[in-house]
Amino acid sequence: MEIKNKKKKTLAGIFAGYVLSFVMLTIVWAFFCFILMFAVILTSGLGLLPANYGELVLEKNNEAIKESEKVGEELIPSGSQFGIFDQDGTFLYGSFDKKDQETAWQNYQKDNQYARGKGYYHFFQRKNGEICIVKYYIEVRYANEKLNDILPPAEKLTSWLMTGLFTILTVLSGLILSRHFAKRMKKELAGLAQVTEKIACNDLDFEVQSSNIREMEDSMRSLEKMKDALKISLQQQWEAEQSRNRQLSALAHDIKTPLTVIRGNAELLTEGELCSEDLFCVQEILKNARDIEQYLDSMRQVLKGQKNRTEQERVSCPDLAWEFKEAACRLGEVQGIPVFLETEEGEHEGEILCSRMELLRAWKNIVSNGLEHTSPEKGIRIEICEKVLEAPYLVVSVRDYGQGFSKEALIHGTEAFFSGDESRHDRKHQGLGLSIAENFMKNQGGFLEYKNVEKECGALVSLWIKKYTKQSF
Repeated sequence: MEIKNKKKKTLAGIFAGYVLSFVMLTIVWAFFCFILMFAVILTSGLGLLPANYGELVLEKNNEAIKESEKVGEELIPSGSQFGIFDQDGTFLYGSFDKKDQETAWQNYQKDNQYARGKGYYHFFQRKNGEICIVKYYIEVRYANEKLNDILPPAEKLTSWLMTGLFTILTVLSGLILSRHFAKRMKKELAGLAQVTEKIACNDLDFEVQSSNIREMEDSMRSLEKMKDALKISLQQQWEAEQSRNRQLSALAHDIKTPLTVIRGNAELLTEGELCSEDLFCVQEILKNARDIEQYLDSMRQVLKGQKNRTEQERVSCPDLAWEFKEAACRLGEVQGIPVFLETEEGEHEGEILCSRMELLRAWKNIVSNGLEHTSPEKGIRIEICEKVLEAPYLVVSVRDYGQGFSKEALIHGTEAFFSGDESRHDRKHQGLGLSIAENFMKNQGGFLEYKNVEKECGALVSLWIKKYTKQSF
């Protein structure tokens, strides 16, 4: 059941939600680190002193500094410097160096309490007329003075720790949110992937699930429409295939009946007294009738969904070459077209592993094509030779003296039912000759080659039949 679009979220909305969550978490982590920094300052075991510690100590020791006979360092805040001057500005004693003495007295004369950086001056008028100048700092310090020399300033150290913690928490938040977003997208995309995979496998009997994301839902609906259209198309294709198979099966059955009559009459003729020429013709009729029966049996097996597995046998090259020549000569004799042979007896060696019936059928196809398109006066030329590419081949060729192949036929000539080439096809043919021959050659391990004869009219079609070797099979 589909979910209404108004209840669905968009990818932009989901992404914006994750961005907003990330921003809110960042703010929370910043506030948390700020509070934690103050908690560390107040509760740290390092003994941190407050930033205004110098002011507090000076306020506490105000009277003691004014009335004591001599100002000692115990009255001065840790980390501070001081100096005792007379009324003329002469430095009497203290912790100021020479440069600080001059600067401190100048600030006293100007009544300027601000030193450079975080420093401040505090001026005391002692009862004995002396002037005490203390330079202190507004900053967090360690109670243990040795730590101030060893460790970075307390404020910097705390800031560094809080910044590091904030960065870690922010990155961790980003990773968690991105992982959650990726997991959600992966779950949605898995549905799309499942639908496309089933469609690719032609598994079309399933219901497309809905998605909570609008864009994903739109994609799901598009895939559902494609699935339904493909299902209808495959159903129509299957029905057309079944109809064609039924028609071909009926045709094969119809051909069987007159073929049986022809064969029976030919067998009756052989029982009578015939001259040698008539007897040869009758035997040819019987032989070709048997070939047609084999072709029909093969076609019926294919229509029933069974693979047409022909038996492979080892045939000697001389025997196969002789059969090729005999078949070509008989076809030429029937049509009254001369056939010229370019081969010598006994020159072929080796064996061929093949289906003899398929090879002869392929050969008869290309010979018949040659006879149909050649000049009746010039006939066709048959060449049988041996050539070596990556393996040894027995090459049988038919050369005709017709118009040759057109440019389109040179590209699509072996496609089934191709009949766009007026020079090599007519309305009596369905463009199956070269296609059938090529399929037979691929089954054997060889290949079909066809081309126009250069500088002359006509075409050359060759069967490259791979020879039998232990390495090649």
